[in-house]
Order: sequence, then structure tokens, then C-alpha cells
Amino acid sequence: MKQLALQTIITALAVIGFVAGDANSLRRRNEDISLTQRSLALNLVNGEQCSESGQCVSECCVVNIFKNEVCNRQSFWRRCLEGYSFISSGNGGQCGTGGSPEGRLTIMSYNLYLILLASDGIFSLRDRAADIVLYFQNQRPEDSHDVVVLQEAWVLFDEIRDGMVGAGYCHYAYDDRGSFGSGMAVYSKFPIEKHDFRGFQNACASFECAFDKGVIYAKVNKNGKRIHVFGTHTMYSTVNHLVRQKQYAVMRSFIDEKDTFSEVVLMAGDFNEDKITTPQKYEGMLDFLHAGEVSTAPNSTNLFSYDPDENSLIDVNSPGADSFQQALDFIFYDKNENTLRPGEGSICQYIKPKDPEGDDLSDHFPVSCEIVI
Repeated sequence: MKQLALQTIITALAVIGFVAGDANSLRRRNEDISLTQRSLALNLVNGEQCSESGQCVSECCVVNIFKNEVCNRQSFWRRCLEGYSFISSGNGGQCGTGGSPEGRLTIMSYNLYLILLASDGIFSLRDRAADIVLYFQNQRPEDSHDVVVLQEAWVLFDEIRDGMVGAGYCHYAYDDRGSFGSGMAVYSKFPIEKHDFRGFQNACASFECAFDKGVIYAKVNKNGKRIHVFGTHTMYSTVNHLVRQKQYAVMRSFIDEKDTFSEVVLMAGDFNEDKITTPQKYEGMLDFLHAGEVSTAPNSTNLFSYDPDENSLIDVNSPGADSFQQALDFIFYDKNENTLRPGEGSICQYIKPKDPEGDDLSDHFPVSCEIVI
């Protein structure tokens, strides 16, 4: 959760990060397209008119965002990269063991806060990304997860991928577009048979229109049982509930397009709808998504995923962040009558990963669930 007052800083940093590093992912596909986007981004940084190069025309000038105008970035990614996949997928390394017994699936959703705004002299992004990877690699098998869904992996995504593969998450699908992409990924110890992405497109507001946030999809096969995982990261701030409703509609439509008959469907991510302070909006979200809650683990004392009272990274690195505790990150199941609901005994809870010095790894705590499948 970042304050609106920071929107100009975030936008400028996103553009600078794109020019400096994120063009590498485009260059792997096509040098001409990479140079075109790089030229456009440079123009945006300089505050100049968006330029035209070849077949690529940017209709999304970041200058509009500084004026709080709606930014149409469809051409920025869809026309400029038409025919190019920006979801990198694959497998590698040795698949990890543990996570859950047969008939169960353990899944985590984690907002990593790997965004340029989060970098300063105390917490460098590269060091924190290394600590995040180390956390997953050092987990005991019985404490690890079968599937991990990530948000805000906007930078250092290649390092995260290599580290997650080293931790036994040998199958993956992630957005490699960097600061203008969705920042989302799915990592799994079991095969990902299908993957897909659906952007929110114009269901956005303010500076977040510069990002192509949306819904990432992975069909996971755990020993013959298929689980459909939909990860998302919706618009922040309590005042943007109407924008989130449009995003929920995009997510619901995307889910309905998939063949999920008699199989478990899970929705995971940073939904930015606070269950504690705005319960009516939270219930409205569940209705929009036709989503069901998984029971909270017995005796769980961690009630918040965003907690300035407990999270050291918020105190140190987010001076403009919200000052109150919130529950924003969830894993739901699809209540559609044609899908398979999780069995009795499924539970979720917030956990608190730490680096070797005992500091928090992100400004959000992840949600961890064990789902009976």
C-alpha cells in the first residue's frame, strides 16, 4: 500500500528502471523492439512527446500520468509486442520434495516489494532479493510449499527465478517485462501444464496505469490431480474500490474461460481489500469473484498481512506507507458449482519470513495455506 503522494516518484522510477535494466528481457526476443521501447522510455523520462518508430506507436505517454489522467497503455505492450510472449515459462534443476502429503497442496502467496521505490541505503533490492531466495532455499521440506505465487517481482526477476529453481521450484511461469509489467509469477514443484495471463487493461487509475497488472494463470498437476491457480495484484488504496471491482470482473471472466470442471480452482494474491477495516467491501469482493474463504489455522495469532507494528521493513523503508494494520493478502477457492471445493481441514495463516539478521523480507507478510484436494 503506497500513498497517492508517492505516485510521481514511483512512475519516474519505473521508467528509469525500465530504461536501465528491464529492456534486457525485450532484447532477448528482438533487438529492434527493445531499442524502440528504450527510445520511447527515454522520451518519457525527458518529458518529450512520445515518438514513433517503425510499427510501434506509444499512446501511453507517462506525462499523462503526472496529470492524473487515464493512461492507455494497450499499445505500449500489446501493439508494440504483438506476437511476443512476455510470460517466461520453463523447468529446470531438481524438483523439491516435501511441501505436503498426498491429497493436499501447500501454497503461498507473497508480495515481495521488489520495486524501485523500495531501494535505499539500508535495504538494497539486490541484497533483499538474495535474502528472499535464501529463505526459500533454507526451508525444511516439511515447512516448504508445493506452489508459490508472487507479486511485485518487478525487478531482479531472473535472480528470483534462478534462486527459486535452486530451492526446488523446478517449474515456473513469470512476467519478465520488468517495471512496466505485472510483477507476478508462479513457481511450482510439480508440472505446470498450462499458463496464461490476462491484463486489467484500462481497469486502472492514477500511476498504476503505467503497470500492466492483471491475472497470471497456471494449471498445476500434482500426481494426477489438477489445480488451477490464478494469481493477482489489484489496485491499492481504500478509495479505489470501484476500480478493483472492474478488476475482479476481469479476473472472474478469465477464470470462467478455463476448463476447470471437477477440479480445484484457487485465487491467490494481494487483493488490496482490507478484511479488517472495510469488511463490507471485502464481502463485496468475495461476491464479485464468487470466491470462498479457507478457514484460518487454529490458534493463529497473525491477523494482518500488512502490519506497521510488526514489520521492520515498513518502519525503515516506507515513510509514506499506511500506518494501520490490514489484512490484504488472501488465497480463496472458486465456489462455482462445476468446480471441486477444497476438502475439510483446509487452512490458511499469515507467516513472518525473516532474513538471517532477523529483519522482514518484504512490507507484506505472506499467506500460507494447506488445501485438501
